[in-house]
Amino acid sequence: MKRLSAFLVVIFLFSVSYAQEINGSTADSSFVSDSDSLEIVSADSVNTDIDSIDFSSQKFIENFSQLPAQQYYKQDWNEEHVRLKAVPIPFVNDSLRLILNKDNFIFPVKNGKVISEYGVRHGRMHTGTDIKQRLNDTVVACFDGVVRLARQYGGYGKVVLVRHPNGLESVYSHLNRIKVKPKQLVKAGQMVGLAGRTGRATTEHLHFELRFLYEHFNTRKAIDYTTESLFSDTLVLTAKDLHRQATAAKPQESASESQENQTAGTAQSSERPSVHIVRKGDTLYKISRTYGVPVKTLLKLNKISEDSILSIGQKIKLK
Repeated sequence: MKRLSAFLVVIFLFSVSYAQEINGSTADSSFVSDSDSLEIVSADSVNTDIDSIDFSSQKFIENFSQLPAQQYYKQDWNEEHVRLKAVPIPFVNDSLRLILNKDNFIFPVKNGKVISEYGVRHGRMHTGTDIKQRLNDTVVACFDGVVRLARQYGGYGKVVLVRHPNGLESVYSHLNRIKVKPKQLVKAGQMVGLAGRTGRATTEHLHFELRFLYEHFNTRKAIDYTTESLFSDTLVLTAKDLHRQATAAKPQESASESQENQTAGTAQSSERPSVHIVRKGDTLYKISRTYGVPVKTLLKLNKISEDSILSIGQKIKLK
């Protein structure tokens, strides 16, 4: 009997100890689980807000008569390329005035520091303004408009282009994700994508352009990057700003493109080797200029893409 009582006491004490251990463990586990759950729910809710775009609820252009800036572009619409054929620009006394709406402008990103300006860079024309961003920062449309292009596009990486009612087109490139579709109506401040480093990019940033009739110009002509607002309700552009002559129909040439064409003429008049051995500092564009072989031809001959990284000693076929 004493043995049975002692055994029952031991069982009771063990049960109490085990229950306390379980309860303590459960409490700790519950705390960790709740904490993790909160973080997970928070992250998921953010991702859901960004990712689950119901395109069926979005408005899309149904016919050409609804396209913006018809007075400039007529029915010229292309969802494959940023720049199309050169179009005569309606300059008056070598200048053009476009009406902007300061109240309808939203800077395309938040907390963005300019890391590269518009202009000639390393011998090539840099056609936009680079703004540093973190991966998946939100990028928004700067004005109301209609998406003309939303795709992977060479060195631009993933890019969105929006055409606006005043004839301007805005370009947002190196995106990690695209959040709109061609012909979609967007409002100023509406998300068009998430920042990244796709295409020819060495860091996460937004390459931002403004164009008129396909011709790029310095975004600082319109935007005060200190206040992230427009300078004025009117934008004045000259032929020099657009690198074009009044009513010219000849395709625009940047400084690097002009040099490429001159070099091409020289190279074509002499004997061209069949192979180039890549040296330090070589790029596809440099090789193209040196031998007068179009970049597209180099890509096709060597079965590579514009994003391919050349290695020293690599053989590049020229014909």
